Amino acid sequence: MRFILFTIVAICLTFSSAFAESPLKYGISSMLSASNTFIHYEELNSYIAEKLGITSEIIHKENYSDMNRLIENQQVDFASICTGAMLYLNEGSYQLVAAPEIDGKTTYSSLIIKNKNVQADLPEDLKGKTFAMTDRLSNTGFLFPTYYFSRNFSAPEQFFSKVFFTGTHDKSIYLVNKGVVDAAAVDNLVYDNLKSQSENNVRNIEIIHESPEFGIPPIVASKKMTSDEIKILRQILLNMHQDKQGKKILEELMIDRFTVPDISVYANVIKMRDYVENNK
Repeated sequence: MRFILFTIVAICLTFSSAFAESPLKYGISSMLSASNTFIHYEELNSYIAEKLGITSEIIHKENYSDMNRLIENQQVDFASICTGAMLYLNEGSYQLVAAPEIDGKTTYSSLIIKNKNVQADLPEDLKGKTFAMTDRLSNTGFLFPTYYFSRNFSAPEQFFSKVFFTGTHDKSIYLVNKGVVDAAAVDNLVYDNLKSQSENNVRNIEIIHESPEFGIPPIVASKKMTSDEIKILRQILLNMHQDKQGKKILEELMIDRFTVPDISVYANVIKMRDYVENNK
């Protein structure tokens, strides 16, 4: 036991000294607008830095591909990214670290939503309407709806009169709620979050379809981090819910705890990605 404890402490000290001169960089490719979530991610970042005894900074990118480039170029140490974006990273450029568990689940889904004044009961009724997506690397906001409509009807750009890219799920929800856009594909976690904040955020919205469940967006490490550093980071995340300060931060992020994901949980997303890529 003493040997194990000594080893863990030694690894922590190695981690700390490795980043003594340059801050640990935590990348965030947020599904929400930065103003809505940044403070809570800053708290998570500060918590991790405090546990490691080093300084750390957040690098925020709303564009998913920009964050992917930072990961591939080792310009961030680790990052919270969308499931879809992860599957577009170059093979071997990242390692899965942890994934959140929310409401007892490590999965999420895509919702096809529409403004309540739009005459549509089913997705096929949206033909000729305007439609919002989030980002071309988003799973729930691009991959799923593109796969779904292409497989069952026709490609989105042919099926809808106009397709808009909003950048974030909350913007898509806002535009549908206001009636600026007829319908959209959004992350159910973001939708539920906004609804819990205020019913007014979704007052004029109806859900007309929900996708199968997908592996939840993870935290990944770039090749800038060593195996030992990743192990320490993973342990900090996995133990957060047992720590008073950590639990408070998780509650603010609406996360129960972090778990260790397996790439197999993303199999259905990989299938959709391959279909979309092969049918451009």
